[in-house]
Amino acid sequence: MERFESANVLLRDIMPSDLEMLRQWRNDPAIRLNMCNNSEISTKQQLAWYTHISEQTKHKHFVAEYCNNAIGYVNLKLVNKGVYEAGLYMGEPKYRGSFLSFLMAMAQLDYAFDVLNANVIEAQVLISNQAAIRFNQKLGYQQKGLESGNYVDMKLQASWYTTQRQQLARFIR
Repeated sequence: MERFESANVLLRDIMPSDLEMLRQWRNDPAIRLNMCNNSEISTKQQLAWYTHISEQTKHKHFVAEYCNNAIGYVNLKLVNKGVYEAGLYMGEPKYRGSFLSFLMAMAQLDYAFDVLNANVIEAQVLISNQAAIRFNQKLGYQQKGLESGNYVDMKLQASWYTTQRQQLARFIR
């Protein structure tokens, strides 16, 4: 089982016992309506997804933990050599909008740049999700453009992230 800790957040492999929790989080309208695919996920679909991600090696999917409690989900999908697409959501409602979201994202990006040796991280955000666009910009992402008019394509280079991480790290204890 893979485990990676950074910014006070532990990223660990997803286990079968996590599936219902992840499905409940993913189906929460606050999360679901900001996803590219915003349909509800059935138990059967969740199990098929888990089977699929368990069989492939090019993508990374993690449960994020803080103080031994599961708080969210992060993924990194290999697009091209050195280029990954990042996705995450804060599952625990009490932490949404808190600085813990930044810690979770920092753990994800530290893993991408330090372990996977990524050169570039890409993110696709619904244009209507201005909070996520601002969040990504605070992490160092820059806007690449619009895709199909519904999404903002964003990109993050390691050097941009390093600069932003130094500023954000001041708040980590």
